[in-house]
Amino acid sequence: RSTESATNLSKAEIDRIPVTRNVTAVTLLAPGAVVGDSRIGQTTARAGNVPSLGGASPAENAYYVNGFNVTNILNGVAFSQVPFEAIADLSVKTGGYGAEYGRSLGGAVIVTTKRGTNEWQGGASVSYAPKSLRGSSVYPERNASTLEWELKERPGGVDDLTYNVFGGGPIIKDKLFVFGLVQGSKYTSETYGLSSQTKLKNNTPQYLVKVDWNVTDRNIFELTAFSDKSEDKSESWTSTTPYKEPKGSFIGPSTATSGGNNVVGKWTSLITDDLSISALYGVGKYSRSESAAGSDCDYAVDQRVAPTIRIPGSCWVVANIPEPTNGDKRTAFRLDAEWALGIHKLKAGLDRETIKVSDGSQRSGGIEHRLFRRNPGQRLTPDYVVPGAAGGPAVDYIRTREFRNGGKFDTINSAWYVEDAIDVTRNLVVSLGVRNESFNNKNASGVDFINVKNTWAPRVGMAWDLTGDAKNKLYANAGRYYIPVMANTNVRLSGAETDIQTWYLYSGNNTNGIPNPTGGAVSTNVVSNGVAPNPLSVVDPNIKPLFQD
Repeated sequence: RSTESATNLSKAEIDRIPVTRNVTAVTLLAPGAVVGDSRIGQTTARAGNVPSLGGASPAENAYYVNGFNVTNILNGVAFSQVPFEAIADLSVKTGGYGAEYGRSLGGAVIVTTKRGTNEWQGGASVSYAPKSLRGSSVYPERNASTLEWELKERPGGVDDLTYNVFGGGPIIKDKLFVFGLVQGSKYTSETYGLSSQTKLKNNTPQYLVKVDWNVTDRNIFELTAFSDKSEDKSESWTSTTPYKEPKGSFIGPSTATSGGNNVVGKWTSLITDDLSISALYGVGKYSRSESAAGSDCDYAVDQRVAPTIRIPGSCWVVANIPEPTNGDKRTAFRLDAEWALGIHKLKAGLDRETIKVSDGSQRSGGIEHRLFRRNPGQRLTPDYVVPGAAGGPAVDYIRTREFRNGGKFDTINSAWYVEDAIDVTRNLVVSLGVRNESFNNKNASGVDFINVKNTWAPRVGMAWDLTGDAKNKLYANAGRYYIPVMANTNVRLSGAETDIQTWYLYSGNNTNGIPNPTGGAVSTNVVSNGVAPNPLSVVDPNIKPLFQD
């Protein structure tokens, strides 16, 4: 008897469905859920992309674990995940969800974890997807005889082994329960590209612990702790033959880390048989650090050809070098009350979350060198025109780019809501609610960058059980939904960013694969000078967060 468009699946139901064992794959079983663009999502090997719900962007969903918001605040396209075997229930709300949930336009994905009971139980599971049973990767190649493009198989692939050991039961019967799970893995990926090849390994363990304490008959305490830290370790070589196995010179290793530790505590009190109050406090950490050999080597590529290639002799491993402290920390509190009063089911609550984001990066070596070929009459930013007569010979240029940005940023989101679900008749439910939200983003200097208060989001819904047996439902709903301004906006618009682009004539490369300029600069474009801008110079003080009706 709900006015929401929601899909609820238990672990037993999920186990009977032939689906990839991750939250996104299960979410895609819900009506209105489609796979997101493969370029949008988390970046480590174990992550996968995120879904699009209800026609919204994949960056406009909210994700919860045991009531704690685990959506990544930097850009919305990542979320903290418990090990798959630790999931007890998964709910996907894709439309018409009530005032209790906000900060999303598409939908909400809600995970409830397993917990201990009065009986000790345990088990183990193994999931293995060998490279030999997967399809081959392909690359395009033009047939020299027919001049048509063809798809050719290339070596490489993914070998993925995941195993779990879990168990739970009573520490004190009827009083104190525990459930624990440890997940191990062995993930290997080999990729063969046009000019380089990479071997990646990920063996990071993950875990979950859930403790439930019946303090009294009417007071319950829950503690959830889990880690989804994931570390990719890669090694790269040049390729002597495009898309083939023979290795050339060793480029170097790199490491990318994501995820982190989350701890959530929740207290629930049953004041009467009809009134309950709960308080939740949680802290979640999410790392986005990356390190690579050759980080002191300048980034150098040749864009005169398609696709763009590494300049021979250059020693860079990855293009952008993130700061080692990159990551996010969310501290959240929420208070909820529920009261059954006759035909009314009243809900009210408030929440506040503070997110501290540390983010920054620079080009490998501190500077980028990119080769271009330009025709006479073409413009090099900001105001230089390539000399020569129309149709004359093209000219090769180097564009150097000094780019770095970042800082530490705070984002504060808060909300309160009230809602009433009314049993009008035995077969008809009407819900009425309103949600009030505020969003505060600060720049690298701690000054308010965006500060929006008291946005109003009304919610109305109706559900009619047509036959009275819960098999057919006609429902309708209307409402307004807001999403916060993601912290990546703070980083790019209000951080201390340096972006200086300078053009030179090209005269060949030195022995380290770095292009040599001829003469002085022909054009310089200062996009940003390394000083955090005044918020009033980049943001309308009357700006509103994105919403959908």
